[in-house]
Amino acid sequence: MLDRLKEAYRSVSQERGPSEDEVREAFGILLAAWDKVAEAVTGALSDTEVRDRLRSATSSLATALGATVTQLGEELRSAQAANPGSSEEE
Repeated sequence: MLDRLKEAYRSVSQERGPSEDEVREAFGILLAAWDKVAEAVTGALSDTEVRDRLRSATSSLATALGATVTQLGEELRSAQAANPGSSEEE
């Protein structure tokens, strides 16, 4: 599978894409940027206030998602009860 992907990339890149060296350079830049992001996140998470805010935001997101799923389930049950003969599998 990987060999097929490499061959497909080489075929396309010969026609109109960047060279392998340009792709390697771009990946190098992306990896360096990722390292900086990871370093910044690690630094931020060492701050107690940041961790507390992140925990609170995560909890709020989970609560909101749970309420949304519950509401969707109730709406689907109501719709099914209103149309007992209909089915999504038809």
